[in-house]
Amino acid sequence: LNVNVARACGHGLGPRSRRYVRAGAVHGASPQERRQRHLLRRRRPQGRGFVLAPRIAPRVELLPARGRHNGAVRRVSANDCRGNFATAYRRGGRGGGGTERLAIFGPDRARKGSELKIMSSIETKSPGFFTRGLREKTSSRKGFDTDRLVMRDEEVSYALGKDGATRKKLELASGAILQYVGHVAFVAGNMPERRRCREFVTWLLQQRRGAVTISDIKGRGDVTEVHIPANCKGWVAGNRGSELRRMEQASGTYMFMALDAQGEERLLIFGVHKGSRTRDGGRLHAERLVKDLIREKQ
Repeated sequence: LNVNVARACGHGLGPRSRRYVRAGAVHGASPQERRQRHLLRRRRPQGRGFVLAPRIAPRVELLPARGRHNGAVRRVSANDCRGNFATAYRRGGRGGGGTERLAIFGPDRARKGSELKIMSSIETKSPGFFTRGLREKTSSRKGFDTDRLVMRDEEVSYALGKDGATRKKLELASGAILQYVGHVAFVAGNMPERRRCREFVTWLLQQRRGAVTISDIKGRGDVTEVHIPANCKGWVAGNRGSELRRMEQASGTYMFMALDAQGEERLLIFGVHKGSRTRDGGRLHAERLVKDLIREKQ
């Protein structure tokens, strides 16, 4: 837990400092160390109940009081590895209420990722708590912000994938944070990341209805085009796309067959990271895997 607090405060944790942090010892007067002492003081009373914190500055979100959802909070804080620290507290005195509040400390991106993950977990148990009345939203802000896409239930199931594999794939390839809260897709990141992720989700859903046409990829820095010989297309795709899914997972990319302006089919490899021809990860790694399969077939 104390290691999570240190990460949220921007602390670098070497082997020696980890021993002090786990013991709860914080020395020095840097901004990171002052924040760490503050969070540790907030955390210690939680063993005896709520923390009273009426003036917490970081992002604070409402949670339903019933059950407190501490399991979800612990999983996000301890296992998500985003560099955050979350603590539940009650506003004001001892009176009861319909909601509790959760303070999430850490960098903007880490806080938003944890916030959306917790919202998704709570929405599953309390449908409509966060999404009732929500509409689609596309932010015009160039910096970090959040867009929303309203989807149908069957689209959410398809876009989520088995054990969330499809969601994670789109998130990794786009560089954005993608989380489904009920039937609403939340996309967080800067403007290029949000735009890219929205496109990926749109193309994914179009594949359910048939072939996808992407006529022009000129000027994009996030795609690699590979032309597959006609006798190798089934071999490269694999049974029900199994080979494409394997290569996507290995390279951290998003791959699918799409038509160009002339109606010719080619393989598009999308990913925010270009990678290299010798190392694993990125579009060039995926291209190398595809060409290896073509050579095997020929």
